[in-house]
Amino acid sequence: VSNGPRGAWDQANLTRQQDKIVAAITALGADVVALEEIEASTAVSGGGTDRDAALNSLVAALNAEAGSAVWSAVPSPAAVPTDEDVIRTAFIYKNATTETVGNSTILLGSAAFDNAREPLAQAFKATGAPDANQFLAIVNHFKSKGSGTGADADMNDGQGASNASRVAQATALVDFANAMSATAGTDKVFLMGDFNAYTMEDPMNVLF
Repeated sequence: VSNGPRGAWDQANLTRQQDKIVAAITALGADVVALEEIEASTAVSGGGTDRDAALNSLVAALNAEAGSAVWSAVPSPAAVPTDEDVIRTAFIYKNATTETVGNSTILLGSAAFDNAREPLAQAFKATGAPDANQFLAIVNHFKSKGSGTGADADMNDGQGASNASRVAQATALVDFANAMSATAGTDKVFLMGDFNAYTMEDPMNVLF
């Protein structure tokens, strides 16, 4: 995965983009939001920055817009990818309605995600509810359709390039979700994010 520059070119464009994102998230009405392509700040800085710096900046902007501490970010787990891309997945949630249960977990060591972002899992519950009522959310960002060679070449079947990678990623996600579900002791599992595949495509059939 390329570690080239992404996002806004200057402060003015960063402010413009952040304002649009804050407005969109504020208008959602959601209690838990899965984020894709948030900056992995450690990867961008070469290790000299908190991995959650950009994520926390977004939460600060959301709370400034709300006028109070409405939102919190799910902190990065202790174990994170060693060769991480400059973008990653994350969760934010509303404090009034939602609590985290335990720590977040990233799927590590899966070759299926060598060209994509690894899934991130976090258990949540309604604020004040017993832990037994928790649900599991897993945010994903599978390989895009824009490139691929060999088995990942566009097969002209309408599924675009890198379909084989997305199938492998869906297969690994099923195993990860089952393991995390067993650990959390819940069958309430929400697979969220960007699968870069439509309902009838091969990766989604793996999940169904």
